Amino acid sequence: RAPLALGLLAVGIFLWPGAGAWLQLSRTAVFHGECWRLLTGHLTHFTGEHLLWDVMAMLVLGVLVATRSVKKFWWTMVGGAAAISLAVLIWMPGVEVYRGLSGVDSALFGCAAVMVMREGMRERRRWMTAIAGVAIAGFLAKSIYEMATGRVIFVQDLGAGVSPVAIAH
Repeated sequence: RAPLALGLLAVGIFLWPGAGAWLQLSRTAVFHGECWRLLTGHLTHFTGEHLLWDVMAMLVLGVLVATRSVKKFWWTMVGGAAAISLAVLIWMPGVEVYRGLSGVDSALFGCAAVMVMREGMRERRRWMTAIAGVAIAGFLAKSIYEMATGRVIFVQDLGAGVSPVAIAH
C-alpha cells in the first residue's frame, strides 16, 4: 500500500496549485532552514509526463521491493531521497530547484535488482540471477549514457528551461 499512497500523494501535490513550489527541493529555501524539502522535493514534478513516468516506475519498483520487505522499501525511499538531495546540493551548485521521483526510482531499481539476484542465488534459479545481472548492467549503461550526454532516456518533456539532473539517477 505504501507505493500506492506515495503515488497518490505525488499526484495530489501536482494537482494542488502552489504545492509543488512550496515542497520542491530549493537550494535557497533549504539553506534558509526549510529542510523538509530534502524529502518532499521528490514528490513534486514539473510536467504531467514527468509525473506519469516517475509514478509508474515507483509503483512497479516499489511493489516489487515492498512485497519482499517493507522495511527495505522505506529505507530505500527515505535514504535515497536524502542522499540524492544532498548530492544535488553539494555537487550541482548550479541547480537551484530539483523535482521528481526518478532518482528514488533509480534507488528502488537497484534495491529490487539486488533483492531478485539474491533470491535467485539463494533458490539456485540461475535464470533469475542472470536476468537481475543483465538488468543491473543495463541500468549502469543507462546511467553512464545520461551522465556523459546530460540527456535522460525516459522523460523528454520537463518543461521550458528545465534541464535533467543526471547525477540523481
